[in-house]
Amino acid sequence: MKKNKKRFIIFSSLFLLLLLLAISSFLIYKNRKKLFPQLFPIIRGDIHVFGKPNAKADYTFPTNKPQYTAHVTSLQSSSLQQQSVTIYHSSDKNKTPVFQRQFYADEFRGRMLTYSFASDSASFRQSGSLGTIGCSSNECALVWSNFYMWDPQQNTFVLTNAAHKDFFQQLLISYQAIDKSGCSLIGTATLPTQTGISFSQLYTKYPRASWYCSQSQGILPTNLMFFLKAKKAIQEGIDGKNIGTDDINDVSL
Repeated sequence: MKKNKKRFIIFSSLFLLLLLLAISSFLIYKNRKKLFPQLFPIIRGDIHVFGKPNAKADYTFPTNKPQYTAHVTSLQSSSLQQQSVTIYHSSDKNKTPVFQRQFYADEFRGRMLTYSFASDSASFRQSGSLGTIGCSSNECALVWSNFYMWDPQQNTFVLTNAAHKDFFQQLLISYQAIDKSGCSLIGTATLPTQTGISFSQLYTKYPRASWYCSQSQGILPTNLMFFLKAKKAIQEGIDGKNIGTDDINDVSL
């Protein structure tokens, strides 16, 4: 009897210990993001940003007549500078946003997205990289800027790219240079049949190719098409269309 009683006590103790361990493990798992926030991404819209933003700043503009405050949060490293922005009336104690963008917004999926605010008007500029055409060098980066100005009728900042023709004429020159370079941007291991021609000619000649330029480091059709659409969008902007980065994918080739 004594042996049975002793075994019962031992097994009961083990059962309670295992039960406590199971409950503790469940609670830790359930609250893992609160207990170990550094191990989990911050979710902003549909973008996962690893780590906490490492810079925050408020800007009041325009300088000559402050009306708006822009709260800017930045992610910065040796290879990345991404910003999110929330703008509200400086006099609004509730800080109700009249314009807001998260990290990697408006097709700025590259390493750069920054905001600069005018000193003499209720306007600002959103600038950055849309990614690359398919290589890692700076020559392949697809840069762009969107311009915004306050519209009192809509009570928000609206896109005004059509009013910046000079800027987009200069931007077109850089896109034309990328286009003209063609597969030479990728390196030396390019297909002989695809060298010496522009990207525009390449797409016209091989519209259904599964990759371009190099079998080992090829350009995906989606990247090539996006570049050509962006280049055409710039031209449409020069021609008077108020087109922004969100409109690029809707451009027809």
